[in-house]
Amino acid sequence: MKRLTALLLTFSLGAIILVIAPVFVFGFKVIGNTGLCPNDFMNILLWAPFMALMFFLISKEILKSQPNDVSKEKTSTPFLILLVLFGAILFEGHGIHFGANAIHNIQEGEEVTEALANFIYFYDETLGHILFDIGFFGILGTLFVLELKSTNSERIKKGELATILFSALLFGFYVGSSGLEGQTAVEVLTYFILVILISGFVSIKGIREIMTKRLTLFLCGTGVVIIIAYTIYYFIFGGLVEPSEWM
Repeated sequence: MKRLTALLLTFSLGAIILVIAPVFVFGFKVIGNTGLCPNDFMNILLWAPFMALMFFLISKEILKSQPNDVSKEKTSTPFLILLVLFGAILFEGHGIHFGANAIHNIQEGEEVTEALANFIYFYDETLGHILFDIGFFGILGTLFVLELKSTNSERIKKGELATILFSALLFGFYVGSSGLEGQTAVEVLTYFILVILISGFVSIKGIREIMTKRLTLFLCGTGVVIIIAYTIYYFIFGGLVEPSEWM
């Protein structure tokens, strides 16, 4: 198994363990007057360093796959700048969201002015999520393009392909759930549809051999999982409603 495949599996498992699993264990009950749920604490203390490490390691693997010539460093530099920029935006949005969400939970049940309520809501549900999504999907998109630029590597074997698809199933559940709870399901769906369309075009035109692109297959698999899951979810609940509304 290639190192990138192992990283994608770790990436997906970690996201499920640190973000999704605690919700089912602890629910959305706030601890005291902290304004935070147990899963919020795990998200803040463990998710951020885990994601930073995983994105760093995955980026290293993608960059290693670039053509080994004198222009490699010049080609990779703009992508490195983008990755750092999107990373800063991601963690800024992550902090804004949880900070505003904690304030919202603390203020819940108390009388506050409409202006203050709108201010908190904007930072929690709008600005925080927008920055988070720009950073998160910006990093994935940058790595996706960078991998497509690389030359074809060793063709993926069946056993490794199964691992990639299993990782995509886990990641699709994580991203899909996060999109629903963050009220950005439509944006998430649009993003992965674009990834699938671009990958299909690249494959049909023979520009690159998709069966040698591990991250690309991972993202396409994630997209398929989300499309199917959102369709089923929509018919069950009559819309793409937040899980916290019915849990």
